Amino acid sequence: MKQLQLVWKIVGFTILFSTPLLAEEFATFESFYVESLAIGWILSAIIAIAVGFIVFFTGGTASPIVISIGSWIGSLAGYSGIAATNYGLALIGFGSLATGGLGIAGGIAILTAALTFSTEVIIDYTLTTAINTYNYHKFVDDSKKMLTLPIPQNEDGSSEYEKIVEYLKESIDTEKPLFTESNQKVLQHALDQFKIVTDDSKERIKDYVLRSYLLFVRNRYREAKEDAQKAIELAREQKLRRTLPAFIYAVSTLYEEKFDYDQLTTNYFRYAILAEPDNAFIPLMFAIYLDRLLYRMNDNTDLNHKSLDKVKEIAMEIKDEEIKAQSLMILLMRYFIRIKIEQQKILALAESENDRIKESPKTLDILKRSLEEYKALLVSMKPILHMKVLEEAIKENNQIVIVYAKYEESTHYLEKVVQELEEFQEALHMRIEKEDSATSDIKNISKNMVLIGTGIFLLLLIVIGWRWLVSRNKMS
Repeated sequence: MKQLQLVWKIVGFTILFSTPLLAEEFATFESFYVESLAIGWILSAIIAIAVGFIVFFTGGTASPIVISIGSWIGSLAGYSGIAATNYGLALIGFGSLATGGLGIAGGIAILTAALTFSTEVIIDYTLTTAINTYNYHKFVDDSKKMLTLPIPQNEDGSSEYEKIVEYLKESIDTEKPLFTESNQKVLQHALDQFKIVTDDSKERIKDYVLRSYLLFVRNRYREAKEDAQKAIELAREQKLRRTLPAFIYAVSTLYEEKFDYDQLTTNYFRYAILAEPDNAFIPLMFAIYLDRLLYRMNDNTDLNHKSLDKVKEIAMEIKDEEIKAQSLMILLMRYFIRIKIEQQKILALAESENDRIKESPKTLDILKRSLEEYKALLVSMKPILHMKVLEEAIKENNQIVIVYAKYEESTHYLEKVVQELEEFQEALHMRIEKEDSATSDIKNISKNMVLIGTGIFLLLLIVIGWRWLVSRNKMS
């Protein structure tokens, strides 16, 4: 680990930011992560996160193609060897956590499955897991081990800011992920000690950004969003760039039950990406945002392939070709994850031995929607495969194109599966209608018999009564 960090300290300065630190920046990634001397620590922090997760999450399940793609992404970031692989795997492998607790074993097992192609059922779907209801606390708990931002390094700010950043740099164990109990205690202590008291308007901006960051990595997203909004408003008044709070605001809003996704992604995430074009954290930002988005796609029917397409549009606008290539590959892997999930919904529910599931109209509705989403995902991701910036990666990893073609070919099979279930339910419906009709006929016959019997009984009463009256009159 220490050897890895030494490598990052050598290369970190040249690859983190190509522009010098701007004195009048108070709410950008650059103003928080560029340090005058030991700048290389910043990307080593990302690697520390990656190394801390890879062994735990891969569990030996990463296929050669997944490892190769991870290495390619890492090489674009300036790394080589195992360092490149770990960096890249961290950015693409964590997307598997965004399946939202669907019974996947291993951190990148679903990505490995998605890139090897199979119609084998690996996700045990039921009607309840196919349509999850949103639960904020579960989302927060599930996302504790997702990728997050490393701690700030620049100590230039208010006295309170400088004190907190210095404490974090001294106390955070960089050889452990931020989600570990010991590091979380450090972050909470920093939050407890941090007070925003400065009268300087620009330093106040940076203080609010720092506190929103601390809340963000403590998984207190609602509060993080509030402080990020304050920082954005103050920075806007000062006509300063505000990329870091905009990003925190965008990600934190994904934790709300209802939100305007298009407005959020365009006004906040897009701004955070494009307003600081030389930011080497951009691939990490895509990974963080996409992982939360994929999680919410499990419980929000308004989020679908169009949501990923919106992110794709932003990636297309990136000018730096290496950053653009990394971001597009990270996005492409999420497309594969989503298409695998839709495939699994169709196969698991259609092949279920549970009669209640097979006979439920809700099941057929889910299958039809998943099939449409499956087809749309194929259309959406295809242009990425032909992007010039990914030409080298696609050549080196030709299996990506082969697997994509198999998913296309499998469309007909999935259509057949859905059609067979529809025919099964139609036949079942007709049989039930016939049985209901037969039962209804029996009920009608019984009802008519009762009416006839009642009529005969009343007629007998009338006859008996009439004869009694006649007999009585004769006697009189």
